[in-house]
Amino acid sequence: MIELRGCPFCGAKAEIIRDKTFNAETGEALTEPMWFVWCTKCSALVSGETEEKVISNWNRRADEASASEVGMISEGW
Repeated sequence: MIELRGCPFCGAKAEIIRDKTFNAETGEALTEPMWFVWCTKCSALVSGETEEKVISNWNRRADEASASEVGMISEGW
């Protein structure tokens, strides 16, 4: 399992949760549970369809993104 980094906002410990959730548009329960990473201090939250994806999204930091990922692809950057 990939290790969770601290919260990107406050640095506190995070927890992984797998829970059923609802479609925001229809109000119907989803058939497959979603994965969440939740900060135990400031309640920051990231969701995803798989455990690996939600951990990867949580652990990603803006300063680690490449220039092309954040839209700075011209030669001037």
